[in-house]
Amino acid sequence: MVTPLYFISAAFLFLYAFAVLVPAIAFLFSRSFKNKDDSTILFFSIILPVRNEQDHIAACLESLRNLDYPKSLFEIILVDDHSNDDTMKIVAQFVGSMDNLILKSNGEDANGKKSAITNGVQQASGKYIVTTDGDCVLPVKWLQNFAQEFERTNATLIAGPVSYRKSFSSLRDLLQIEQLSMQIVSAGFIQMGFPMMCSGANLAYKKEFFQVSGGYKNDPYTSGDDMMLLLKANALAKGQVAFINKRSSIVITQSAKTISETIRQRVRWISKFAAYATRLAGLVGILVFMANFIMPLLALFSIWDPLVLRVLFSAFLLKMLIDVLLLSLTVPFFREPRLLMLAPTGEVFHTLLSLVVTLARWSGSFTWKGRKWKR
Repeated sequence: MVTPLYFISAAFLFLYAFAVLVPAIAFLFSRSFKNKDDSTILFFSIILPVRNEQDHIAACLESLRNLDYPKSLFEIILVDDHSNDDTMKIVAQFVGSMDNLILKSNGEDANGKKSAITNGVQQASGKYIVTTDGDCVLPVKWLQNFAQEFERTNATLIAGPVSYRKSFSSLRDLLQIEQLSMQIVSAGFIQMGFPMMCSGANLAYKKEFFQVSGGYKNDPYTSGDDMMLLLKANALAKGQVAFINKRSSIVITQSAKTISETIRQRVRWISKFAAYATRLAGLVGILVFMANFIMPLLALFSIWDPLVLRVLFSAFLLKMLIDVLLLSLTVPFFREPRLLMLAPTGEVFHTLLSLVVTLARWSGSFTWKGRKWKR
């Protein structure tokens, strides 16, 4: 029993290593485009869907106000998705000092982020759409970098890096390990020509693409506003998806603050997994899940045969080696080398988290920002 388990575990983990390390290395060795000059003529429409962001919206709008980009070349369309806190009262304080801030409300019969973005795109004056979230802080070169990348590549859709806001929280650091690792793998796949994942917190695309593709029409999934567009962009314009490999484009967002919030958030993220059933993202997702599932499975087998503990120990060390290597490729870009010290704890944490989230996903629904959604 022990020998076959050695081979099976090793096979899954080597496939897992190939799936995550190859794109990470591709990202690491990709050449970042050089800045030309700061002049540009691209006009952007920034779509900002918000719901109950009273704790974060002021910092978000302040960062938008401080963008190093001509104010005449972008508009901010803030779409309120039926907030029932003080979000819009705080927004009202910025209206007088931000001439390019446009306020819209989601219709009475419309709710959710996808409908808010669709509403914003319909109102947009620009040929280029940029999306972010109400709990994000944008870097000053944000639009400038998007403009240069569009001019350089003529891409249909461009994704950018996202990182969690720094805090004195062990949970944040553990979640940051997962966040940054996913970022570099996703970016690497995009640069290799196989887009599979991105974040709507840092995303730009041509308005014409959104209209021609139908946006979110016939989209049965509540979540996935970003990745659904990524898949459509890749299908309609093969090779026209790009990723900005620049630190000055990193958008800062807020991590989950509690374990329960973390679980709800990840249940929401994987609620559209069926969309990737025959795609690269689905295959990679299965490999990642199996790499984590091997550990508790081996622990279970060790109840009947204590010798399986040797396999468990070997598999744990091999997976940790792979994940530490992946993280070591990631932290130079995001400049968080201290995360490497949490690698052993992270292995146990993310294994347990993936199992709990997978079980919770089959509950049939999830709750997010005061709303209950069907999966």
